[in-house]
Amino acid sequence: MKRVVVFTLALTLALSLIWTAVILAAPRAIPYEAGEIQLDKFQLSPPTLSAHKPVFPKATPLSFPNSLKNGSQRLADLQSATDGGWDWDVDSSQVAHSGSASPVNTYGVTALGILGAYLNKPGEPFQQTAIQDAFTLAIEPNVLIRTGGVPQFLIKAKQVFATQAYADTGKSRYDVRKALSPPSGTAGDRARQIRDGRCTGQGLCNGIVTWDIGLVAADAYAVFDEFGGSYGDDVDSMALVIYDVLYTTSGTYFDLADRNEWWWTLGVSGSLEAFILSGNYPTERDQMLDSLLKYQLPDGSWEWHGGIYGGAGDWQTTAYVVRALAIYEKMLPGNNGKLAGKAAWNGARWLALEQSRYNWGWFYHDASLAVDGYCENTEVNGECLWALYLAKPPDVPAFTSYGYAAIPVLVILIGVGALLYRRRKTIHSF
Repeated sequence: MKRVVVFTLALTLALSLIWTAVILAAPRAIPYEAGEIQLDKFQLSPPTLSAHKPVFPKATPLSFPNSLKNGSQRLADLQSATDGGWDWDVDSSQVAHSGSASPVNTYGVTALGILGAYLNKPGEPFQQTAIQDAFTLAIEPNVLIRTGGVPQFLIKAKQVFATQAYADTGKSRYDVRKALSPPSGTAGDRARQIRDGRCTGQGLCNGIVTWDIGLVAADAYAVFDEFGGSYGDDVDSMALVIYDVLYTTSGTYFDLADRNEWWWTLGVSGSLEAFILSGNYPTERDQMLDSLLKYQLPDGSWEWHGGIYGGAGDWQTTAYVVRALAIYEKMLPGNNGKLAGKAAWNGARWLALEQSRYNWGWFYHDASLAVDGYCENTEVNGECLWALYLAKPPDVPAFTSYGYAAIPVLVILIGVGALLYRRRKTIHSF
């Protein structure tokens, strides 16, 4: 009987480890750029764990300031001294850039993570150096670095460091990329180009479509926030394309009703963010909020989609949901905003606890890559850090530094004080 129990436990552990490995093999989403050779990272090949693989400890518990600082140090260590960028996939034991050319379509979303860490005061000099290097070594001299996330990063960096060249370059890259979109170079054309490029060109008719358009809509909003003008109309135009994808094209590009579609949760989060920033489609916006709140897992995370990996959280997916919910809380305060903020905080806590103390990154397992299969995705590291920065802790009473435990303590102190005062008054009466 004892042997049967031991065997059953061992088998259960082995299967759970393998299942975890499969979960962590989910393909990551990368910003779209027409004309660029896309990184071939969309194949699922479930890996197997080797018996001798060490268990890298997770960061439990870890406060957000340390999580942000250590995670940004990891990205700074992996940054190229030549082109200011990052390898897309790295071995978790890797301590420096490989020396190969960095992919141009991940600069913005990766560098935002370092910027978020810097904004989480106090900022560190190494973070500022990494931000400057991403600009001076790569983005400024290379006009092809213009994908989703780049204008956001540059304009937010300008607002932090008061370096006008950051914002001017961010606006220029947004304008140039929009102008290259057929047939007329409008924001709507840009959104439709992403839609068709993803679906028709790459065969990715799923949530990555609206996630990618939402990322560029956020770029337009960042430009509008800094420069004003008609860029707010650009956000509206892109949100309209997302609306059409979701509600008027019968699931041709992304079937919102099918949670088994790849990147389903990312697609919802990108759509939600675009609707928030545009101020349009409030009914659909709040339906998406309800869906994300409904499908948050008990540990605070969100699934990549509701099919193959049902019941297990994904880092990139959770990071983007946290981002969208944090923006909802900021721009739409009220009851729904509070619910969004609380869910975002729980998701960010999960991300912080999933960070590894081995190297302060978020690594996954893929037996086809690196030494014994432990790998990182630098883009996802940056996206997780940005989410940790955006998430804000729930409000607690301002008079306490110890949370709600101080309330009964305060009541007791008031009672004791009243009792002493009454006793003192009784003594003096004699």
